[in-house]
Amino acid sequence: MWQKLVDLIKEVFELGRNTKQNAQDIQELAERFKEMQATLNLFSERLLRLEIKFDEYEKRTATEREVFRLQIENLILRARAELPPKAEDEEEQS
Repeated sequence: MWQKLVDLIKEVFELGRNTKQNAQDIQELAERFKEMQATLNLFSERLLRLEIKFDEYEKRTATEREVFRLQIENLILRARAELPPKAEDEEEQS
């Protein structure tokens, strides 16, 4: 009977120790989760900034392509009409 009582007391102490260890493990996991969440938030912000920069780049390059197309169209029209080049063109050629 005493052995059963001793075994029961050991088991209670072991359960208490396990409970404390589990509480510490849970606390560590919660801290790691917060760190990971902060890292994820940082990555999300950086991704959003990259997306915005990419959109700006696309708009800028589309505008540059349109300007270039208009410049070529203007040159073609001048060549067809045999108009003299603009004064800026003459200065650049000199």
